[in-house]
Amino acid sequence: MDMSVYEFDSLMLSLCNLAILKLFHERGVNVKEGFTTHIEHIESGGVNSFEICREGFSRYFENFSEYCLYNEKLPKQYEDLFDYHHDYVFILNDSAFRIDEKVTKEELTKRVDKLSDWEFQVEIVQSPDEAGLAIAFDYLSMDLFDFVKNLLELPTELNRMRGENV
Repeated sequence: MDMSVYEFDSLMLSLCNLAILKLFHERGVNVKEGFTTHIEHIESGGVNSFEICREGFSRYFENFSEYCLYNEKLPKQYEDLFDYHHDYVFILNDSAFRIDEKVTKEELTKRVDKLSDWEFQVEIVQSPDEAGLAIAFDYLSMDLFDFVKNLLELPTELNRMRGENV
């Protein structure tokens, strides 16, 4: 069977999206309702990867906010956090990201810096109130499996450092 480059890329991204849905499902997120389809068509922009990540993060983390910087302004305390102008910002406030005697700001920064090393432009910083993370990026339309997997594992890793049952 012959397959064009576009068909192959669409198939691979669709499989990646399915794997991301599985990651959310394994963490207790109901992926049967409210998620867009995992099936991608590269020629139409690959929007489903972004939508799956957005919806999954909003259900997994305790408090989730998103900002499309084309038509929304960030809250004042977030305006100067990033080095570059980005298209989108996700703010993930979760008790796992708190700073305390076992998870220092330096330790959290070290772990977060590992998450920022991807093929797409992304900046991840601690939120000004030290209650979460702010993730700024340009449009996501690629294989995000490793990024999502590592981000979803971070709360468990931090809670283990605190000696909490996970």
